[in-house]
Amino acid sequence: MVWDCRGDSVAEAVARAGDYRGLSALARHWAGSRAEMQRRVAARTCDAAIFVGQLLADLCAHHIGPKPKLIIHCTASEDRFFYDPEARQAQRRRLGYQVDDKVLVYCGSLTSFEYFEDSLEYFARSAESDPRLRFLAVTPQVEVARRLVSRLKLPGVIVVQAEFEEVNLYLNAADAGLLLRRRDAIGAVASPTKFAEYCLTGLPVIMNDYIGDTFSVAQSLGLCVSPDAMPFCSRLSGEQRAAAAKKACVLLGKAQHVFQYEQLYNSAFRRGECTTTDEFCSVTLDGARTAR
Repeated sequence: MVWDCRGDSVAEAVARAGDYRGLSALARHWAGSRAEMQRRVAARTCDAAIFVGQLLADLCAHHIGPKPKLIIHCTASEDRFFYDPEARQAQRRRLGYQVDDKVLVYCGSLTSFEYFEDSLEYFARSAESDPRLRFLAVTPQVEVARRLVSRLKLPGVIVVQAEFEEVNLYLNAADAGLLLRRRDAIGAVASPTKFAEYCLTGLPVIMNDYIGDTFSVAQSLGLCVSPDAMPFCSRLSGEQRAAAAKKACVLLGKAQHVFQYEQLYNSAFRRGECTTTDEFCSVTLDGARTAR
């Protein structure tokens, strides 16, 4: 069994419990304790593990021990997410955007630790000094998102629900992706899949440095935009987006990591015969493969 660990499940369980009004501190404690037990069982019973970042691997190190480990950031399919200038123009026309409109996209769920309201507030502040700024929310929780937008009385916002196959079109139509977090236990070890999807379409990502190893990856790709740089104005040309998307494929494209997965599975199969105390594979920021 390979344990694919995507985040701090204990902190996430407590946060989800906090989303339900009326739950007591005891209920939140129970949710966290249950998640901790599941994490220990996964670590104890697996033959190998995959972590989405070094910080997450460090968090679980005392559970996993000397078993084979692999660190790969959350990836996305290059067949599903890519930059397409023609699709971009067509989708912008469908959405009613003008050539000089600058579109910020939020893509994902509205769980509390995704901080959707923080993204809306960032947009509201930025739009005060840039009337061409627009906000596009792609989420399965359309009604909840629209209520929040209505409460904040924000113009220039479109909220849509999309099939998975349609998400690439919306990302292409945008000019930057929003990935704002707060300094907390969840963000400290996170590697959001939406980050990979943004990067594979060549989108600059408006983000702070609270998201695990992801911030350094964005910097290495030249796609990191500080939320303090307001309003957003660093639109990339089509050529720049295409080049950034190509570079992102090396780090964040699924097909690029077949070698690492193969090595890990082989290590798990050989575990009973291994003489080494630790096997570890990683992907460096320049895409090089290392093993020891």
